[in-house]
This record gives sequence, C-alpha cells and structure tokens, in this order.
Amino acid sequence: MASCKPIPLAFKVFEASKDINENNPIIFLHGLGAAKEHWNDIPQKVAEATHRRVYAIDARNHGDSAWTDEFNFDLNAVDLMHFIDQIAAEKVTIVGHSMGGVTCMKTALKIPSKVHKVIIEDIGIVIPKDVYGFIKLIFSLFQEALSNMQAGSTNKDTSKFFDFVYERIPDEIKPLIKRSDEHFKQFMKQNPDGSVNFRANFKGISKTLESEDTLVSEYEGVYKGPTCFICGEKSMFPVKQDAENIKKFFPNAQFISIKGTTHDVHTEEPQLYLDTLLKFLKE
Repeated sequence: MASCKPIPLAFKVFEASKDINENNPIIFLHGLGAAKEHWNDIPQKVAEATHRRVYAIDARNHGDSAWTDEFNFDLNAVDLMHFIDQIAAEKVTIVGHSMGGVTCMKTALKIPSKVHKVIIEDIGIVIPKDVYGFIKLIFSLFQEALSNMQAGSTNKDTSKFFDFVYERIPDEIKPLIKRSDEHFKQFMKQNPDGSVNFRANFKGISKTLESEDTLVSEYEGVYKGPTCFICGEKSMFPVKQDAENIKKFFPNAQFISIKGTTHDVHTEEPQLYLDTLLKFLKE
C-alpha cells in the first residue's frame, strides 16, 4: 500500500433521535467523482434504524476534503484508516459504493481486526479494461461539457450539460446506465455567484486515471468477517462473475443483485438498497 501522509477527511455525522449506541459506528464511502451528499437520506435512515452513529465522508479530491496532487485508491484506504483512528473506534462497519467499495476492501484486508462488517456496492476485485475505459470517457466528457457551458450558467442549465454527455456515450453502453439529471446533478455544486462546478477535483482525478497500473495495487490478505456485495443486475461491473476471485480475499462474502439496477443501486432503487443493507447489518 502506498506510503503517504494521510489527510483529514470532511464528514457529516448522522444519529438517531434517541438511544444512540456509540459502539461500532457505520461509515459510508461514496464513488468516484461523487461526495458524501450522494447518499441522500440513506445514512440518516440507517442511523435511525440501527441506533448507531453513522458517518458519511468525502474522499480526498472530493467534496469538502482537501484536493491534493497525490491520489489513488490505496491512498483512500490510508485516509480511511486514519479517520478510524481519529474517531477512536475499536471496530467499524464500512459501506462503500464503487471507488468507496475499493476503499472498503483495501481497509478490511489491511486492518481486519478493526472491521466488523463490510458492504460493497457494485464493484469487485477486477475492473475490466472496457469498464476502465468507460470511466475515463465519462470524466473526459464531463470536463468537456463544463468547458462548453457559458460563464454564468447555473444549476438550472445543467440539463444541457447532461444532454452533451449522454449523446456522446456509445449506443451499446447506454442500456447499462440510467439517465437521471437529478442523479448527475449530485456531481455538481453551485458557486456563490450561481455558476456551477464539480464537487470533485476532476482534473486531478483524470490525471491519475491516465495510468491504470498505479490506480490501485494488487490485493493482499484475507478478511474473514461478514461481507456483502450488493450488485446492479444490469451493471457493466461484472461483480458476480468475479465471485470466485473475490472469495479468495473475502471467504464469507455473499452476493445480492437488485433487479433492474445498473451501477448506482442506492440511487436507482433506494428503498430496496436500504432494505438489503439493513437486513445485513442486523444479521
């Protein structure tokens, strides 16, 4: 794992209205290009249902956390382990979507004694080259779309932004993603002058994406704790096909597909995702 000084992570805390159990907090980790707000009201509902303290954090180069020149998925795990130390948690449950799922896996394998349960949304050990290429394409289109927007464009104008992106996605890929302007708006933020920008450091992240080999190191270790992979039935990420490989590192992993969903399960079917998550947390 990369040796780099961890950075403090921005976070938001969610708690039940009463009877808070401070043991074994739950930490939510968003996907690439997103932010802690991307989870919508799911962290609060989990806090209310479990009576446990819940954190939603921003990864480095995302949201309100520091934007740095150093970025890869291994550093995300370094930052998360530092965050766990900061909140003085003996054990944590970690929930991650996409990139956040990689952070979960890397962290659980590195410090298994501190991780109670792991929930990973729609990503496995292997990221196929065609999927990796699509990620780079989306980041490139997002930046091109923003540069084409007129100065002074506001949040109300972002439908044109997403039209630009969606029209340039290859036709064979479109069935594997769901067009939702409200969903994609969560990748944007409104500046004080009313203009819009990304919540994440797209330029810095895109530079890292240029080198697939340095994005994430080889997986090492075994995590024997309870692990749940929540998969999009129609996702381009072949998580269930990677199950045999995943079980080498997570021998107690279970796999649950959510019907009709693609990559963003928790935004496409939030209630089904929440029900699945809570059932696993309470087992």
